[in-house]
Order: sequence, then structure tokens, then C-alpha cells
Amino acid sequence: MTTVQRGVKFRRPFVVPDSLDELHGPASGPLTIPLTVFWANPIPRVVDTGDDDVLADVYREILGTATYDELTALVNKDALIRLWDAMPGDRVLRAAWEARFPQLASHE
Repeated sequence: MTTVQRGVKFRRPFVVPDSLDELHGPASGPLTIPLTVFWANPIPRVVDTGDDDVLADVYREILGTATYDELTALVNKDALIRLWDAMPGDRVLRAAWEARFPQLASHE
């Protein structure tokens, strides 16, 4: 696992696992995002992992804010690969993930 401090000004660091196989989040059904990830939301958010548009937005938030344990429990490897190109996001975060996992950058 690598922890990356983003940019020059203070931002919460994000983590990148050593292997995509560490991502064992749910492949189907509901996904409950804890307050530590969606801290501005007053209650934990529950999303349907079958809704790719919503899941892409949720994954983008998780990748930028989650701890290693949260990341590995919430993100599903296959879903991340499938949604990668649809996930808008921070260019530093995307570059760090794509440097570690070239298959994300070359995914079509």
C-alpha cells in the first residue's frame, strides 16, 4: 500500500493498494458508505452497486477519502476496472492509480 499526499497545499492523503486483488467490496446489492468517507452527509449513504452512474461517483469519492481498510472493503476490483473510464476525478489520484495499475489506463 502506498499513501500519497496530493499537491502542494494540504489535502487529505489517499491510499493505493499494492494489488487490485485487495479490493473485495461487494459486486452486487447495496453498498453502505460510512460517514468517515461521506463525512458531509448526515447519515451513512446506501447505494445500489447495480447503478453504474452512481457507483462511479461513489468510487471516485471513496478513492479520494477512504482509509486502506475502508477502500478494500468498499471497492470491488471488477467494478473499478469496468467503471474507471467513467469516473471523473483528480488527475493526481488517477495518475497514481494508473502508475500502479497500467491495466486501468489501457482499459477500454
